[in-house]
Amino acid sequence: MEIKKDEEDIVKHSRSNTLISIKNLNIYNKKENINENSDLSKRKDNIKTEDKNQNQKLKILFLIIYFFLIISLEFIYRNHLHNISMNIQEKIKGNKDKNHPFYIFWKIITVFGEEIIMIPLYMIIFLFFPLNISFFVLLIIIYSSYITGLFKMIYKEKRPYWYSDVLDIVCNKEYGNPSGHSLSSTCLYLSLIHIINNYFSCLKNRKILKIIIFIIFSILILLIMISRFILSAHSFNQILYGFSLGLGLYFLFIHILGYHTFKSSEFLPFIQNTKVLIIYSIINILLLLVSIIAYFLVKEDENFKNFVIQNVFKFSFINICLF
Repeated sequence: MEIKKDEEDIVKHSRSNTLISIKNLNIYNKKENINENSDLSKRKDNIKTEDKNQNQKLKILFLIIYFFLIISLEFIYRNHLHNISMNIQEKIKGNKDKNHPFYIFWKIITVFGEEIIMIPLYMIIFLFFPLNISFFVLLIIIYSSYITGLFKMIYKEKRPYWYSDVLDIVCNKEYGNPSGHSLSSTCLYLSLIHIINNYFSCLKNRKILKIIIFIIFSILILLIMISRFILSAHSFNQILYGFSLGLGLYFLFIHILGYHTFKSSEFLPFIQNTKVLIIYSIINILLLLVSIIAYFLVKEDENFKNFVIQNVFKFSFINICLF
């Protein structure tokens, strides 16, 4: 009897050991599967990161080529379009007084490309939108104004009404190339299309509403550019050049930097990162140096001196203070 009991105990013990080993094997296999899955997910994440980096590089390369082409080719159409503009603008003017309802309408339209509209618009965005979006819009306003002022200093191209006694004086005595209204409104309003579509979840699956928003802002940009021509503030070439530069800045802000896509929880750690602050500080210091050099190159021009002081320096210092 005792032998039988011993045998049964041995069998039970061996069975329990077998079960334990099977359990351990299952646990080990599960761990292996988890490790394999984690490795696989890491590989997928690495591939996605590499693809994103590659796409970013291609976008940056495209933008460099784009800016190179529009800047280098601008002189080809400049004089031709400028001369055509003068003839058309004098015909539009005719005998109409500057207080004619026709001109008053276009003066109202042109205000939508000025700081008097853009600053209150920014305040609304600052109050009701997340920090990353308000910061993003502020960068657009500042940099578009900076680029406008810098290029006007470089080109020193006169406005149409400077050449003609027929055309009325419609704005201060800044140079005209590129059109600041065209540049700023193109960059800002096209960016707002993306911001609105991304921020409001109710628009995600509503293509018709997105198309309507796109059409509204596109028409607004077009009307602003037309107003600058009709008011003789700019010639065709100046408006086209401003639009082209604004389109490039829009691509830079939306498709390369893309701050509007950040989550609020991600944005503050990003912007407070030491490397990011150093990079932005270097960029802004370089922009300030460029402004100073440009200022000394044109300081003999009394008509433009105040513009340089009030705008280019203002936006350069604001950029530095931001960080």
